[in-house]
Amino acid sequence: MLATLVFVAPRTDALGLTAPHGSGARDPRVATLARLADLARQQARAILCLGAPAWAASLGLDPGLSVAPTAPETLAGRLESRAVYLAGGTTQVEILQLAQALCEDRREVVVLDDACFDARPNVHLRALSTLRAMGCAVAPWSRLLADPGRVTLGGYASGDAALYTGRLAPHPAGSHFAAVDAEVAWQTALHRGGVVPRQMALQGEVRDGVVPLYRHPLDFNPEMVPFTPAVEALRRAAEGLVGHPLNHALVQRYRDGRDWIGEHSDKTLDLVAHSKIVNVSLGRTRTMTLRPKRVGAAPAETERVPMVDGSLFVLGPASNAAWLHAITQARALEDDGPRISITLRHIGTFHDPRTGAVWGVGAPWARRADALAALDARPAPDREARRREAERMLACFRDENASEVYDPERYAPGFEVLDLSALNVAV
Repeated sequence: MLATLVFVAPRTDALGLTAPHGSGARDPRVATLARLADLARQQARAILCLGAPAWAASLGLDPGLSVAPTAPETLAGRLESRAVYLAGGTTQVEILQLAQALCEDRREVVVLDDACFDARPNVHLRALSTLRAMGCAVAPWSRLLADPGRVTLGGYASGDAALYTGRLAPHPAGSHFAAVDAEVAWQTALHRGGVVPRQMALQGEVRDGVVPLYRHPLDFNPEMVPFTPAVEALRRAAEGLVGHPLNHALVQRYRDGRDWIGEHSDKTLDLVAHSKIVNVSLGRTRTMTLRPKRVGAAPAETERVPMVDGSLFVLGPASNAAWLHAITQARALEDDGPRISITLRHIGTFHDPRTGAVWGVGAPWARRADALAALDARPAPDREARRREAERMLACFRDENASEVYDPERYAPGFEVLDLSALNVAV
């Protein structure tokens, strides 16, 4: 039997908990609780709301799930599961009494620390310390995602971003992470002459030597190879989710919690219009942050997505345009293991390494024949010409990172440079 999830109402409305569900006026922390409630519903997990019916309604739950605070031993007796998750207000006397009664009854009690809030941080930390001393475990709410079954957590960013779990078939050898890690020839990438704080590799749909070309701020792109078997299987699963081709994979290995990637939006220069981007996560859970590009956006508007093992995060074009995303450094943990990230895209620009021709949506030439004819009709560009072209591409990248409404025509007429090697500067 799955653990019961108990939401405990905070003492005050300081967190905006009475704003109507779906009104857009709620504190983002309440959005986390509402997403957690949605997760529990999808898992058919027993839910109990300790507080007034308005508390349950604020989370999008049936007000009938609410119960008034009562004697802790009586409430504990209503919980049939041997394991209980606690979320919501950590400083209520009721939650402390309930936790104590459950622990005395030899139940497994887990406090979901990143789904527990109080307007006073110091009081919140003391409450967590008290709960630990009682025998409660403390864990992130992403722990619930480890339970089997399909889950969809939508509504991130501009509404066209979502996290999916339970979509991958088991790997025949037991581990998608181990299979990808063994297959990939990891490379060191450079940015502004310095080593990028993660390992990389490129895979793609290579046809007759022609490769899909995705350009972003790197000194040099790693060498592209055809999809390896383990990555190919994950690509097929991702294509089934978004319903369109994904012909390019940027595979990255975060060796531990100190590896990271800064805030950015994916560059649309080479993307097929209106296509979605899929990130497959394997290994250690890392948190993706999503922050609005909008000038004046408050830090509290930042959303956090737990990229758990085997999950797929779909980033739609509206969210990519208006939000920045990042993987920030994580604090050291006992399980400070690696994470593999596979970012799959539908690329409409192509490169033939044998001739140097570049054509497609992000190039001056729509067709391969036109690109080859242009190469034959003119001398090869000198270093200064390549520098100017790379400089203009870099300026477009910076503008797209900063603007929540970016006109793709600003990339016109397109670029033939493959990277920023002529500049060796940061974006």
